[in-house]
Amino acid sequence: MNRRLSLIVLLTSIFAIGVLVWYFFFVTPQSAPSLASTSLPFSSLSLPARFGFILNGFQASTSTTEITPQTEQPLVEIWDKPTTGNVFITRNIIKEIDSTSTSTNSTSTVINVRRSVHATSTVLMFVDRATGYVYGHNMDTGTTYQISNTTIPGVYDAYIFNNGKQILFRYPDNDRQNIIGVLATIPNVEETGNATSLETILSLPKNISSVAVSASSNKLSYVVKNNNGSAIYTITTKGQSLTAVSPFSEWSLSYGGEQLYATSKPSAYVEGSTVLVPSFIRLV
Repeated sequence: MNRRLSLIVLLTSIFAIGVLVWYFFFVTPQSAPSLASTSLPFSSLSLPARFGFILNGFQASTSTTEITPQTEQPLVEIWDKPTTGNVFITRNIIKEIDSTSTSTNSTSTVINVRRSVHATSTVLMFVDRATGYVYGHNMDTGTTYQISNTTIPGVYDAYIFNNGKQILFRYPDNDRQNIIGVLATIPNVEETGNATSLETILSLPKNISSVAVSASSNKLSYVVKNNNGSAIYTITTKGQSLTAVSPFSEWSLSYGGEQLYATSKPSAYVEGSTVLVPSFIRLV
């Protein structure tokens, strides 16, 4: 009895060792023909007939994944000269669409109807730095058109806000000793209209050192250096107001959503920090 049991254990061990040797040294993984299909790491076709029972009743599942390559969008040149103040705005437009209707009389009659609907259009607005002219580029039609014709040569930078209705320019004076700030209202010019002059032009304090626009573009803030440090002003649709004053003059403004922040410029002996405005509570 012990001899028979020993023989069974010996044969089972030899069989197990043979399977392990075959699996680790002789089996060849079956590669998938493409990324869209899967397969077993080894196939029953590579098994000898006497080992075929190992995979009997097991069917490999396959799946197909459809991959659609993205079409390349070519870059389009809108303007070939230096620009500033680039911003996307949304404008309400009246769009005419054609539709058809069928009369309910005994004789069917198809009637073409043209009706006007309210729609929106996305416009890229920017300023030509050499002339100060404001331009618009209709993203739907691909047409670039001139909006303003008030010449402001040598614009340093510009900030378009209030959904494309107002603009702040900064440019050097004739002696290039001071930075001049100008606030103006942008005329409402359609794509097929003629450029007109800027409206409600207002001179701002000289040497505006930093400007920031809120996320909604409904607010613009700027900081001006003075003998006592600096003053921060905010412009909204209701007008301009003094937001805060500080004995420190080197502030850089930024908006986080609708909250205004000011960051002091670091020096060799003082670290920079970011504060809330107007409370000047230190955050970072």
